[in-house]
Formats: sequence, C-alpha cells, structure tokens
Amino acid sequence: MKHEISILRVVCDSFNLRENSFAILVIMIREKDFSTEKIYSSCKNIGYKICSEIRIDKLIYTRCKNEGGKFWQAYKQALEQGISINAVSKNGFNENLSINAPRFSEEDFKDIIEDMGGRKILETESRTPDFEIRNFLIELKDIQEESLEDSRRQENIANLFKELEVRAINLDPTEEYGQASNGYRKLISRSISEKVKDAAKQIKSHPNYSDNVRAGVIILNTGMFSINHEDLIKMVGKAVRNDTRVFEFAFILSQVVQNNGFNSISIFQQDYVGNLPAELADFEGKVSEKINEKMNAIFRNPSRDQRMKSQVPISFFKSGKIFYWSPGRMKNPWDE
Repeated sequence: MKHEISILRVVCDSFNLRENSFAILVIMIREKDFSTEKIYSSCKNIGYKICSEIRIDKLIYTRCKNEGGKFWQAYKQALEQGISINAVSKNGFNENLSINAPRFSEEDFKDIIEDMGGRKILETESRTPDFEIRNFLIELKDIQEESLEDSRRQENIANLFKELEVRAINLDPTEEYGQASNGYRKLISRSISEKVKDAAKQIKSHPNYSDNVRAGVIILNTGMFSINHEDLIKMVGKAVRNDTRVFEFAFILSQVVQNNGFNSISIFQQDYVGNLPAELADFEGKVSEKINEKMNAIFRNPSRDQRMKSQVPISFFKSGKIFYWSPGRMKNPWDE
C-alpha cells in the first residue's frame, strides 16, 4: 500500500538565480530514493541552489492526511512521483531596476594618484608596476572574481573535506570543521599570498628598481565576497611580512553590495598593513573622498557599466556533499 512507503521531509534555505530570491525549500521524497545528490540536483534543475544545512525528518502518513491542504497534496505527489518540492520565497530583486553602488576600480586609483602628483606607468611588453608617486612604486591587484566559482578550486575544497561524514559544508572561513577547516583557510591564504608575490615581481621588473626603492601594494577586493575584510587584512599582512621583502605597506579596500529589491546597502572598508609612509599620509583621505564622489554621482549619472552586482549565495555539489557560502538575507521593510 502507498502509505507503507516511507516519505522524508527535507527543509533547507536556497537561492533562486532566475528570480534573485531567497526561499525556504520543503522537499518530500521517498526514503528509498533519498540521497544528498538527488536533493541537490532536483532543486538545481528547477533553479534553486541550496545554501544551508539540510534538515531531515520522517513523515507519518495519518498525520499528513489529517493536515490536509497543500501539505497533503505535496505528500501525495511524493508518494506517486517520488519527490515534491515547494518553495516559500522570502524576497527578490531585479538587478536592472536596483540602485547599486558603482564599482571602485583601478581607474579610480589612477585619478587619486594623479591628483596627488603621481602617475600611471605606461604598459609595456614586460610587466611593470601600475603607479609611481613621490618616489614610491605601487602595484594594484584587483580581485574581481569569486574563487569559489572556479571548478578547480571546488575540486581542491572537496578534497580537503572528503573525510567528513556530513551532508553540507558552510564555506565561511570562520566555520570550524576541525583540521579540514585549517586546510581550507590555508588554501585561501595561499591564493592571496600569490597575488602579493606576483605584485612584488612586477615591482622588481621596473627599470629603476633596486634594494633602495620604496614600494607598496594596493589590494582591491570587489569580487571575492567569501573572504571578509578582517580576514583579508590578516592574509595580506602575513604575505607582506613573510613572503616578500619588497613592500613597506599594503592598502586594502573591500567593497560589497547587497539588496533585496527594496533596500540596498553598499559597504566600503579600507585599512592598511605595514607602515604607511608620511609622504602618503593623505592617501586614505583621498580614497574616502573618491568613494563619496562616486556614491553622490549615482543619481546624476545613470550609467550602469561599472555598477557592482549584489552578492548572492554560492553553492556546488562535489564528492557527495553540498558546499555553500551565503551572505545572509537582507530583511524586508515589513520584517522589522
């Protein structure tokens, strides 16, 4: 009989990339058909990416029947078809209609440095630093891509966590899964270290470089949202101190944007590590002025060519596990 078929209920948070909306998913599935991969792929096929732990319980036929309504209909669908998926949408937004902050870019730093009397070093066949100002050579590294979207990085991450007997892994670097988490943080730190070391190579490639040349590096993060600003500062600082002997300082600027269709938040965070020379003491203030200038220009210049995209969750399935990172959902005005 049909009611002798065991049905599991799976509940999780998700994000619909087609509608740009968070949703709670309620999935009912025959117990004999259940697997983490089946759940993940079934949700993905209808446009939802799971971005949380999955919570599972076994349903009781008589109670579901007595509940009636949509709950009973979903249960019957799982009995007859093997699975049912229902989404409760929390909020959504149209990227084309939202007012997001303009992305800070290398061109903005060029304006700042030229305003301070420096210059952009012309591109040549050999790789050279980006800027020269007040006897300093400065290289800028602009992180525009989220490494968690890279398939090779996903394979490396899955390998780190392969021994864990869990269904889902939260890729927030502050989460703890024992030794695997230490390996994950080292993986991130190495990628930042490589950028700093590459910047050092470009400084050294300048014709006027010598051991007496003073240099700095700018790290601009407008895309790798899975690293929070505080952790980025630590990683850059470690790389500057331990991996190169080129830089006196590193300036770090992080920018994130998130909206829910009603409200939009834009956060700029700037800090430096090492010793910011007295000759460049006005640099931080100039960056703040440029941020204010760009934000104030949002309504005067409707061009969206350089607008930041809102952060959204990332999710992938590897080695029998769901891996996810989520910025969290912004509340709607009526949630207050």
